[in-house]
Amino acid sequence: MRADKIDIANVVGTRVDSPSKISFREILARLFFRFRIFLFFALLVPLFSLFLLHLVPYNYKSNAKLLIRYDTRGLPFFAELATSKRQVISGQSDAEIIRSLPVTRYAVKELNLKETDIAKPAYKIILSYFARPFHWLLESRESREHGKEDEVTRLAKELKESVDARIVQKWRPEIEVSDELIEVAVKSPDREKVAPIANKLCEGFIDEYYRLSEAEAKRAYDYLTRQIEKLEEELKKSKITKIGNGKDLVPEDSTINLPSLDWSDRNINVNPVVDTTAKQVARLELEFEKLKHIYKPDAPELLKVKRELDQARKRLERHKALESAAALLDIFKDKRHKAYMTMQIFKNRLVPISVVEKAVTPPKSITVLVGRYIVVAIIGLFIGVFFGFSFVMFLTTLDHRLCTPWDVEREGGLPVIGSIKTITKDHVKFDDLNRLPLKEAMSTVIQTLGRLDLVGDEKKQVVLITSVSRGEGKTFLALQVACALAADRRTRILLIDANFENSTVSSLLRRSDDKGLIDSLKGISPISDVIYPTELENLHLIPSGDVEKRHSLGFYKKSLGKIMEKIRSDYDAIIVDGSGILTSTDAPIFASEADHTIIVIKSEHTRREPFAKALDILYQVGVGCFGVLLNFRRYRIPKIFYGN
Repeated sequence: MRADKIDIANVVGTRVDSPSKISFREILARLFFRFRIFLFFALLVPLFSLFLLHLVPYNYKSNAKLLIRYDTRGLPFFAELATSKRQVISGQSDAEIIRSLPVTRYAVKELNLKETDIAKPAYKIILSYFARPFHWLLESRESREHGKEDEVTRLAKELKESVDARIVQKWRPEIEVSDELIEVAVKSPDREKVAPIANKLCEGFIDEYYRLSEAEAKRAYDYLTRQIEKLEEELKKSKITKIGNGKDLVPEDSTINLPSLDWSDRNINVNPVVDTTAKQVARLELEFEKLKHIYKPDAPELLKVKRELDQARKRLERHKALESAAALLDIFKDKRHKAYMTMQIFKNRLVPISVVEKAVTPPKSITVLVGRYIVVAIIGLFIGVFFGFSFVMFLTTLDHRLCTPWDVEREGGLPVIGSIKTITKDHVKFDDLNRLPLKEAMSTVIQTLGRLDLVGDEKKQVVLITSVSRGEGKTFLALQVACALAADRRTRILLIDANFENSTVSSLLRRSDDKGLIDSLKGISPISDVIYPTELENLHLIPSGDVEKRHSLGFYKKSLGKIMEKIRSDYDAIIVDGSGILTSTDAPIFASEADHTIIVIKSEHTRREPFAKALDILYQVGVGCFGVLLNFRRYRIPKIFYGN
């Protein structure tokens, strides 16, 4: 008799058309299965984050404010050259000067700062812990390549990274009196030293500001002096003795090289000598144009006027160059005087600079320190959950084992009628059938029997318990199911050992040497002679028989049908312990004679591909499967959260 008949085309179509999306239920199942891995990441990341946070000290912050008042009436040259960024020659803004090496060196030396007083980026602090064993090697290599740097300079460079200076209010050069406000923020692990560091930086800035400004004004003064000397030298070479009305004293071959400055005044008033020469050039040009219409080009009169015109033009160019040189010389001297005045103003510190707001020691707040750890722990928890979830899903993608009921349902479309957790060998006592089923499997066995609905009026059903391959625990499950049914003294239960590959039931019940099912199939013994009693009064056994003399069960398929029909009427339920579907061809034949077929899968052992192949073999012979028993299942969290 064939039971659990299915529409093969419908099954194949359902498996092909099934959506590939992973449901939320499946995601939870995979998280539950690898809950330890997920929990490892979810806890490790925040704990590791807290550990790293413990290595990085908390940095206190303190602010100070500087005010610079610019009165351009007292700084004429500085106001003329400066831009809105206070850029003269060095190109540094006031905020950059505060973070410069001379200022930070001043603070380090004055306060005698140590390594632990200076705030550093977290990654540098953490890397320093791992680099300590190799510090001597790195230090020797650095000293060979770059030379050994003094401690103050090194600390000053590190302090520079923890200083933040910004211009709150910019000064405006177009206004005679304008203020510039600079805010200085400093971080330090030492709460008592962070305010002194900020105040010392302000003091160092004031000294450095005056020094740089004086040096810039002096460089401008020296530059203008060189230009004046150069211009005077050029005028001296031109051998000019007199400028004014009268005879032109500029030699014919003299040239004057004028320096070029972007800010020089080119609007120069022309003196009477230049005016007279210009009028003479204009008169000769007019006369030359008139004569061109009267005389031929080679006429002596025309050539004479042309020669006088060329000479007059040369004299005009020399007079202009002379006048420009004299005017430019006066401009340079005036600017040099202004530069000297500016230099003296900065030298005598006449530019008012004051600290309008001194840095104060920040308060020590336990709430801030605790909140720092709480925030890092929460962020680490979110990151840990994300990485844990991602890693679990990645492992699930690579792992093709059937681990949860959702894996079985997704791969084969079969219901999981029960799950049995791992049972150690110490609990297994095959000699005492009254102890079966064990308490670890009791609920699953009862649940399975309830779904099968085997016992009742006129119900004479055959149940085949098989597996995909060997070692999945189907024999022990078949024995427990039979013992659970036999617990009701009103029923007659028959257990058949049809696992010809490994007759475990026959061996356990000490019937491996007796005649059995194979002998009856061959016609050697009638079926009634191979049915043996067991320790349970209403549980009988048909052993496998002499498996060494057997042939393929396909040769005895007709005999098997007759035997099953004969014994079906004598028992309320028949439990068949079959062989593995992939290890023997007998399982599909027994499945065709059974009313229900149950496949036992070893959790975390059976792979998807063999399971799918086993189902295909059953589908090919037109046999369906009632459900799957998930054996050796491990519950890593309380079982109630699994739902099955």
